[in-house]
Order: sequence, then structure tokens, then C-alpha cells
Amino acid sequence: MKQARFYITYYSSLWLLGLVYILWGGSLFLGLPVLSGGAETAAIHLLCALLLVLHSSLQHEAVHGHIVASRRWNDLLVRPALGLLYPYDRYVTTHQQHHLTEEKGHPDHDPESFYITQDDWQRLHGTSRFFQMIYHHGGGRLLLSGLWGAFVFLRREWGLFYAGEGQVRRHWLLHLLFAVPIIGLVMASPYVTVTSYILYSVIPSLALLSVRSYIEHRSSHYSAHDTVLIEAGWLWRLLFLNNNYHVIHHDLPHLRWYQIHETFMAQKQAWLARAGDYHFSGYHVVFRRFFFSVPAWLRPPVFITKARHKDVG
Repeated sequence: MKQARFYITYYSSLWLLGLVYILWGGSLFLGLPVLSGGAETAAIHLLCALLLVLHSSLQHEAVHGHIVASRRWNDLLVRPALGLLYPYDRYVTTHQQHHLTEEKGHPDHDPESFYITQDDWQRLHGTSRFFQMIYHHGGGRLLLSGLWGAFVFLRREWGLFYAGEGQVRRHWLLHLLFAVPIIGLVMASPYVTVTSYILYSVIPSLALLSVRSYIEHRSSHYSAHDTVLIEAGWLWRLLFLNNNYHVIHHDLPHLRWYQIHETFMAQKQAWLARAGDYHFSGYHVVFRRFFFSVPAWLRPPVFITKARHKDVG
């Protein structure tokens, strides 16, 4: 019995991944029989968006080698490009660099940074500055990160591809091998089109992912506590596979997703102390505070290297 429980738990990411593929394919080709007409189509797009978020979280598990023991199989299992726009190998490269970066959030060293440098900020015109300020509101990030985030990423990647970056080209060509079959399956679906899938599933999934990434890190020079800990509800924890406890993930990246929550609950006070003032009791608190405002460490959105303030509660 203990051995069976071990295998169920140890391979929980693998079971989840299989469930994602089954639900994704089932919704596209079998629909949702309990609904009909426009309601069914809308529900299918919403379900796909949620599945894409979970698939992205499982790709994150794979980057850290947490699906199965084999590195090659870890990568292969999550390669089907359900999200279409982001090559898995590019994510592997940027996320590994993110973990190796000592100064999290530094725009010159951390590829997952949302900051911009002081020099770049000075070069921006008034309209661009205004847009950046809107984008760094919680509401702005949620509403704009899907389309705008995809545009910025693809523009940067095209620049690297066009410049002849060999690794980037290989990553994108490999991505196409796994994206084309997904596009073919979406085209064959009687319920969605490629356009509707991108607009109503892919883009919303990127917006939902921005809920997690919005304030994961602040400048390490801004405060001694630079990585966030958010006590999220069960749905967010499932979608993000407990990456809301972000400080635990960075301190103990070897932990599998289910171990992160167990570790937090077993040593809750110690982890709250570790997070310090960079702690929220839920994502609802984050967006209640910052939906219509910008956190001090993103205002204006430049990388802060000296100031130390408190703007968390």
C-alpha cells in the first residue's frame, strides 16, 4: 500500500500531464455535452486556457527534472506545443539562466525580468512611458500581458532569429515540429478554429500566467526579501503547481510541486519569516492592492539598485 501511494505521488506530475492531454483533446473533439451552442464554445475555450496554464506549469516541472527521472523523457513529454507561441527549449534556456542569476529581476542579466534599465527608461517618449506605467499596474498586466507580452517576446525572438543566433534558430525549428501537429488538431476540431483558439485560449492563458509572474521578484537591492511568498487558494495552487510559494521554489528548487506545499505547511512560520515583508495572504490581496496602482518597486518601472522601501501588506 505504501509503495502504491509512493508511485501515485511521485508520478503525480505525469498523471496530471496525461489528464491535461486527455481533457484538451476531449474538449476539442468531443465537446462539452452538458452545454450547447455559444455556451459550449465559450466553455471549451475557457477550459483550454486553464489547461494551457497547467501545461505551462508542468513544463516548469520538466525544466527542473520533476516529471520522470530521464532528462530526455522529461523534455519529450511536455514538448507538444499546446500554447503554440513559446518554444519549450527557449523556456528551458531562459529559466535556467533566471535561476543562475544572482540579482533576480536585473533586466541585463535576468531574462524573466519585467524591469527596464534607467538608461532605457530615459530614452522612452511620453507615450511609451505612459504605456509602461499602465502595464505595471496589476490590472494593466492582467489585461495587456496576453497580447502585448506575446508581441514583445515574438519581436525579440525574431530579432535573434534574423541575426543568425544558431541556438535560437534550432529551438524554433524544433518547436515548429511539435506546433504544426497541434495546429492540425485544432483545425480538425468541430468546435474551435485556429484564430479563436489563439484569441480565446492561448492569449487568456498568458494573461492568467501573468497573475503568478507579476511580482515574483523585486530588486535584491530594494529589500532583503526579494522573492515573494503568496498563500494562494487551491485553484491557483493547482494551476501554478504551488509556484506561488516562490521563495521556497528558489531556495529549494529540487522540491517537486506537491512537496512545496508540504514544506510550507510543516515550517510555516519559518517560511513566513524567510519571506519577510514580501508576503501576501492571497492573489486577491495582490490585485486589491495593485490593480489600480503600481507597486513601489515598479514605479517607475526601472531597475532599482539603491532604494529600500516597504510597500507590502
